[in-house]
Amino acid sequence: MVEDLIATVAQRVLGTLEITVKGQTVDLTPPWPRVSLRKAILDASGVDYALHPTLESLDAAVRASGLKVEPQKTRAQLIDQLLSTCVEPHIVNPVFLVDYPVDLSPFAKRKPGEEDVVERFEAFAAGVELGNAFTELNDPDDQYERFLEQARAMAAGDDEAHVVDLDFIEAMQHGMPPAGGLGIGIDRLCAFLLDQPNLREVIAFPTLRAES
Repeated sequence: MVEDLIATVAQRVLGTLEITVKGQTVDLTPPWPRVSLRKAILDASGVDYALHPTLESLDAAVRASGLKVEPQKTRAQLIDQLLSTCVEPHIVNPVFLVDYPVDLSPFAKRKPGEEDVVERFEAFAAGVELGNAFTELNDPDDQYERFLEQARAMAAGDDEAHVVDLDFIEAMQHGMPPAGGLGIGIDRLCAFLLDQPNLREVIAFPTLRAES
């Protein structure tokens, strides 16, 4: 749906599926490749985060590889930093990164048969995130354990960690149906298709634009 939506918008608005973004030619023609986050980071950095279950082990592997990555307070933050530093900037044509680790996606459902992987993807092109989606977790016991992990991450200094939400757990215990979520920022998509480096140039609200 995501690749068809973006390709359709580009074709109808711009009349082409080949656009220029940041001086690069980007081909939006579907289908877009699907690559696991683990493989993408491994290919780009030489580091296999799945072999390093702790922050200390992963941090040591990153440093041994010679990568220039800022120190992080949690394993999830370090994986995200590897994605932002080693993978995203080098993506030109659109690609879906799939199969994210559990600790990077505290509200996503586990992939069947996989203990440490969730059903999530992000779409990237020209170094820009175009969309983020995942299957919603609806197991209250699993969600409670994730909240505890988030609490430990918060105690370790992760400012983006989520607080324990017992009301949410209780609601899930009463029965939460299968669901999924998708986020495509319309302003970011407009800036991407129109090759505008600043979101102010595509936002209609006049006080955010330079006076002319």
